[in-house]
Amino acid sequence: METSRTKPINESFANVEAGKIILRTPFSQLLLCRRIPGGWWDPARKAWTYPATPQHAVIIRRTIPKLATSASFDALTALKKAAPREKHVTTAAPDLPAGLKTRPWRHQIAAYEFAMERFLQGRYGVMLAMGMGTGKSLVACMLILGLAARRVLIACPPRFLQDCTAQE
Repeated sequence: METSRTKPINESFANVEAGKIILRTPFSQLLLCRRIPGGWWDPARKAWTYPATPQHAVIIRRTIPKLATSASFDALTALKKAAPREKHVTTAAPDLPAGLKTRPWRHQIAAYEFAMERFLQGRYGVMLAMGMGTGKSLVACMLILGLAARRVLIACPPRFLQDCTAQE
């Protein structure tokens, strides 16, 4: 009696499907895949899934050695190379996450871009040191959407919870 086993993956391959980067790698590269922010394991596909952004494509290409890619993945990295960012000059609208119902202010967009750059560099956290009433919650929601986070820890003082329940 034969058992249907899946063939082990010997090389890494990146493709873009349905607005997501699908990364298939050997088990030996598990820790590298976990380091890339915004990713999660998709058991149905048996692959790592990341948001299809030029930033994620570049960090995946930099992180995974000997990566074979599809034309759609190469197009994502070409977008990043074609439009180098100049510091302190914004000529194009930033890539904001889909699903926002409100338009963020300039300083909130700047905070979002700052945090996303840090996450894409492999850091595990960012502190939003913004004043009271400047929209830290909106920036945090933008980051959750942009990173496609599945688990989120929200820390706040107990007094804040009392204020929130009083407003309902």
